[in-house]
Amino acid sequence: MGFTKNRFDVFSYETGYTTNYKGNSWIGMLTCFDLTNSHCTVTENTAMKGSASCPCVLPAQKQARAVGKPEFVDKTVYGYGCGNHDENPDDSSSCATATDTADGKPNDWCRHKWCIVDYKNCDKKTRYVSYTGSKTDIFSYETCNTNFKGNGWTGKVACLDRPNSFCTAAVNTAMAGQATCPCILPAKTQTQATGKPAFVDKTPYGYGCGQHDMYRVGAACLTANDTANGLANDWCLDNWCIVDAKNCNLRTRQVGYTANVSDVFSYGTCDTNFKGNSWTGTVQCNSNSKSFCTAKENSADSSDSRQTLVFGVAMVLALAATV
Repeated sequence: MGFTKNRFDVFSYETGYTTNYKGNSWIGMLTCFDLTNSHCTVTENTAMKGSASCPCVLPAQKQARAVGKPEFVDKTVYGYGCGNHDENPDDSSSCATATDTADGKPNDWCRHKWCIVDYKNCDKKTRYVSYTGSKTDIFSYETCNTNFKGNGWTGKVACLDRPNSFCTAAVNTAMAGQATCPCILPAKTQTQATGKPAFVDKTPYGYGCGQHDMYRVGAACLTANDTANGLANDWCLDNWCIVDAKNCNLRTRQVGYTANVSDVFSYGTCDTNFKGNSWTGTVQCNSNSKSFCTAKENSADSSDSRQTLVFGVAMVLALAATV
């Protein structure tokens, strides 16, 4: 509120009027982008919407907190529109009592603005909002501050997938894959293949090690309840990335969801302990001892090898007959 000692005091003009309130010269007289039943200034609306290449999702929606997460998130518009959403929302926030929030300190992120964005409409690094109950909530710091240089949580080195954003060295290492089968980076914007899921379109789908089929609006994995190891959709939780088939010592498979038919990927490069899944199979590939296949794939590989051998012998005999 500003005039009271209690920093958690907030107020509303709109609640005092049942109808016809039109704002005033201090709060503004325009409809707010986040709460359309209230009034804001042009400056406030501009500041809350983020950049044009990664706009904040607006208007706001009421949130439910994720299990075990802070209560201050519940029944609020947490994360919508650029703001310091974690700074002093109430006494249960770690930021409310933190004394190391200056730039360069461990909790400097408390003072940095961010907002929930659309994965399909953002050219910056996005991260999951872990405090909310929605598994598809993702956010960006960069969209709210063109001068953002990272913080103690995101890291301060350029991201390998999105060089216009900031990551930790550990995050970059994890997304790069193995040296013998590196992920193709930086990311490119994908186009969905005909008839394939829409969540792929206009996104960096497949670039950098990640669970690219989880937590996307419209993804089958989002609602699947059989994702534990050994179950039908265990592949949903496995990390993978797009690789160069000519620069990979592991078996690669085509990324069927993207329009680029040359997109191939590997699970093994993102997890040195990968032992296969229900989709790739869990037996050692005949064609690549470092990778995993289905029995059907191995059988087909063996058949191809036999056919190649027969063809080779036939050619040798045919050449010999002409001598």
